[in-house]
Amino acid sequence: MSSVATPDTVVAARASVAQTRPGWMFSPGVDLLVVANLAWPLIAWSTYAVTDPATTKAFGFLLAYFLLTPHRWITLLLVFGDRDKFAQRPKAFLGVAAAVVIGGWLTQWSMGTLTLLMALDYLWNAWHFTAQHSGVYGIYGRLSETKRSALIDKLVLRTFILFALVRLIGSFLPVEERGGAWLTCMAPVASTLAWCDYFVLALPAVLLAGDLFGFRTRRAGRVTYLLSVYSLYGLLLIAVRLDHTALKLGCATAATFFHSAEYLGVVSWAVQKNRGLQKQRLFAHLVPRWTMWLIAFMAFFALSAYLLKDRFFYAWVWANLVVSLLHYAYDGMIWKRPRSAKATG
Repeated sequence: MSSVATPDTVVAARASVAQTRPGWMFSPGVDLLVVANLAWPLIAWSTYAVTDPATTKAFGFLLAYFLLTPHRWITLLLVFGDRDKFAQRPKAFLGVAAAVVIGGWLTQWSMGTLTLLMALDYLWNAWHFTAQHSGVYGIYGRLSETKRSALIDKLVLRTFILFALVRLIGSFLPVEERGGAWLTCMAPVASTLAWCDYFVLALPAVLLAGDLFGFRTRRAGRVTYLLSVYSLYGLLLIAVRLDHTALKLGCATAATFFHSAEYLGVVSWAVQKNRGLQKQRLFAHLVPRWTMWLIAFMAFFALSAYLLKDRFFYAWVWANLVVSLLHYAYDGMIWKRPRSAKATG
């Protein structure tokens, strides 16, 4: 008999693990490192402390091409590799793909620049960050059997994170005419939001107080995750208020790392739970070896990106912007839970 795990044995093993570690997606150690990203202060400090341009550039390349960009391409595999999910809304998935590709091409062709696409990418990405963090917080809520309105959790967490990211980009917008009329108008508007800083900064404390009230061991993952997110974006908001450029860049880099590592963790968790994927030949092979193939894909992507970035730089940037927009759009479609789904679905 072969010793290679089958999809059924993987599911059984995961179910057994879940029973012995209630409230965690994987295990305390893996969750704290990959999902709650307790190492983010090290990333923020490294960016804050490094002043050598060459070192900063090298770190930025590794972060972008080994971790940040590949996680967006993985979404395409989840959409077009899952036949069952794709069959539910084929016209919607293909329509979104056509709209993004054609819209991206027309924007670049008509304007001769990628500026508008990059601006759209940042704004949509900011919302994408908020949606993902609130979604993961919701997953921990279901795993810990927390009885509280999911709508309140979403509103509070999304308001807090989105506000911090809007304040961040507002602090970098030019206030002189060389930034263009529309940027010049946006800069003072963004700065006027400063009067809301302390109020918004206090919002997640309400969620934290609710999680700590009647605290049980199975809520440890949820509480730790919220504390990590709260401290990161809270520090980012304080850095913006103090106009501390190095600290802002450090927190922004840590937030990007946090988001990407968390996404890869959630995808790994979801793939290993999805029986529909496990019945398909491709994923039946990938699921028992998911971590190995994930690392191999990221390494291949980093190498190919490095080889292409000089000769085909403009096309590479355009392609990644289009894939990023597809990533945001498809994530909003494939991660929504049906209203009738069970808590463990």
